[in-house]
Amino acid sequence: MREILMFCAAVCVAAVLAPQFLTELALRKAAQDQQTTIVQEERVKPVKARKTATKRVNRAARAEVSAGSNGHFLVDADVNLSPIRFVVDTGASFVALRESDAQSAGIHLRQSDFDVPVSTANGTAYAARVRLDSVSIDGIDLDRVNAIVLPDELLGISLLGNTFLNRLSRFEVSNNRLVMEN
Repeated sequence: MREILMFCAAVCVAAVLAPQFLTELALRKAAQDQQTTIVQEERVKPVKARKTATKRVNRAARAEVSAGSNGHFLVDADVNLSPIRFVVDTGASFVALRESDAQSAGIHLRQSDFDVPVSTANGTAYAARVRLDSVSIDGIDLDRVNAIVLPDELLGISLLGNTFLNRLSRFEVSNNRLVMEN
């Protein structure tokens, strides 16, 4: 039964990947142009300083992000204490990482780990199931976040999906602004 549920979840993720694949170029341009209101202090600390963090404290936090000119919400998150850019995708069942982003976050996969079939615009592909130790966005800190990893050629940008969003106390989109609270 668990395998069937995981397969269904993978199919749902794949359903949102097709439009993302088609908008890859627009998202890359938006990633360069968009200005967010997320406080960037954590991002400017030296990587070595961030890597020495020993304990996470889940505390009430709020992050607000303005939509880019294409209507997408791009956020910079720390995944396992490594910076990664995401597009927020409320239609994605899982957080979905590009393989290169997963490697940056210290997740090293073997080819045999890619065993979850997903349907894409280019046909069936395979994803790897992972659990992220931590995902942090502007003080919102979540531990043990379920995710999948896809080869870079299948995913233009990593997706911040519902395995993160549904663990927040609240998230809302209004007037081209995304508000996330923990």
